[in-house]
Amino acid sequence: MIDASLTIWNVAALAAMLQGVLLFLFLLMHRTSHRRANLFLAALVLCYALDIGLETLYASPRVTDYHWLIGFNDALFFLYGPLLYWYALLLTQPDASANQRWLVHFLPCLLVLIVYTPALFTQSVAVKLSSEGLQALPAGATTFLTAERRGQIELASALHELAYLIATLFLLRQHRRRIEETFSSLDRINLNWLKGLTLATSVIVVVDIFLYFFVSQQWVAYDKAVTFILLLCASLIYAIGYMGLRQPAIFTPVSEGNAPTVTLSESEPPREKYAKSALTEPQADEGLARLLGLMEGEKLYLNGELKLSDVAEALGISANSLSQIINEKLGKNFYDFVNGYRVEAASRLLADPKKDHLTLLAIAFEAGFNSKSTFNSVFKKHKQMTPSEFKKQLAKVSEAG
Repeated sequence: MIDASLTIWNVAALAAMLQGVLLFLFLLMHRTSHRRANLFLAALVLCYALDIGLETLYASPRVTDYHWLIGFNDALFFLYGPLLYWYALLLTQPDASANQRWLVHFLPCLLVLIVYTPALFTQSVAVKLSSEGLQALPAGATTFLTAERRGQIELASALHELAYLIATLFLLRQHRRRIEETFSSLDRINLNWLKGLTLATSVIVVVDIFLYFFVSQQWVAYDKAVTFILLLCASLIYAIGYMGLRQPAIFTPVSEGNAPTVTLSESEPPREKYAKSALTEPQADEGLARLLGLMEGEKLYLNGELKLSDVAEALGISANSLSQIINEKLGKNFYDFVNGYRVEAASRLLADPKKDHLTLLAIAFEAGFNSKSTFNSVFKKHKQMTPSEFKKQLAKVSEAG
C-alpha cells in the first residue's frame, strides 16, 4: 500500500511534469522574434519536467518495471546551466550563435551518458536500485555506479550548473549596460525577471549542495531531500514559462540596425572605447550643443519609448557618434541622460500647485516615465529621495515660508 503523503507528492509532481511538457510544446510552436532563444528555454523546461517524472518514478512501486531509466536523470543535471545560459545569450545577443561552438557546452552531459549507458544496461535490477539508494547493494555484487559515486557526480553537476549561473548573471549585467546605451525606458527589456530566476536557481543549487553533505552525514533522509529540491524545480517551471512567454524581443537586426556598437568591458574608459572614431572634438562640441538644444526645445524626453536612434535621426548623425558625445562630453549613458530630464520635469510638476490634484503615477507618465517603479528608482537616484519625500519636503518649505 502506498503512503498517503507519497500519493499527494505523486499527484503534485505529475501535475508539474504535465505542465512542463505542455509548456515545452507551446514554446516550440509559439512563433516569436526570439524563437531561437525559446528553443533553449523549451529544452530547459523539458529537462525539469523529465527530472521530476524520473524522480517520481523512482519513488513509486513501478520503478522495477522501468529500471532501465535509473540514472539517466544524472545526465540531465549537466544541461540546466548551459540551457539557461544560452537562452539568456540568444535573448540578449540574437546573433551570438553564428560563430560559437555551442555544442561544446553540452559535452559533459554526453560524457555522462557514455559512461552510464553500458553499466546501466548490463547491471541487474537489484544493483540499479542500490545505485539510486532504494536498497542495499546485494552481497558480493560490484558496480561502478554506486550510490556514493552517483552522489559525487550529482555534486559535480551542481557545481557545473553554479558556474553557468554565475556566467549568466555576468551576461545579464553586460546586457543591462548595453541597453542603457540605447534605450531610455527599460521596463520590458531589462530582464530583471531572468536575473531573479537565475539567482533563485543559484539558491536552489547551493541548497542542493548542502543537502548532499547533510544526506552523506545522515542528517537528512535522502527521499526528503529529493522531494524538497524537486518541489522547488516544479515552481521554476511555472516561473520560467510565465515570464518567458511574456518577454518581448529586445534587439532585432531590423529595429536596431542603427544602434551603437557597445563595448561591454566595464574597465574600458570612453577615450579608449572610441579610439577609432572619426568624430573630431569640434564636431563633438557642435553635436552636444545641438543635442542639448533639441532636448530642451523639443522635449523629446517626454516620449516614453525614446531610443538613441530616434535622437540620432533627429540630429542627423549616427547613433555611434551620438553615444560617443553623451559618454565623453557628459560622462553618462543614454538612459541616465534622458531620465535626468524626466526627473527635472517631474520635479517641476511636483512643485507646481496647479498639479496638486495629480497622482504620482500621473506625474510619472506626464514626465515621460512608463511605470511608477522606474519613476521612483530613477528619481531617488538623481535626487537622493523618492518623489513622495520630495513633495513632502516642498510642503515643509512652503509652510516654513
